[in-house]
Amino acid sequence: FTEDDFRGQLPSMYPNPAASGEEIQFGQIIAWTLLDSKGNEVISGRGSSFSVPNWVASGMYFVRTGDQAQQLIIR
Repeated sequence: FTEDDFRGQLPSMYPNPAASGEEIQFGQIIAWTLLDSKGNEVISGRGSSFSVPNWVASGMYFVRTGDQAQQLIIR
C-alpha cells in the first residue's frame, strides 16, 4: 500500500473493529475487497454490507473500495 491508497473520500464502514461473523455495513452499494496485511485478497464482493467469515483470523485487514483502502481490525 502507498499513502495514496488512503486519500480521498472513503465510504463509511461500521463496525470497526469487528468480530468474525459480524456484518460490516458501508451505507451504500459498492464493490469491495477484504485484503490481509500483506495485500492478499481474502474475499470480495459487491453490496452495502458483508459478513466477516468465521474462518478469518483476528488481526489487521484492509477493505479496498475502488482505488482506495481503509483499515479494518478483526478481533
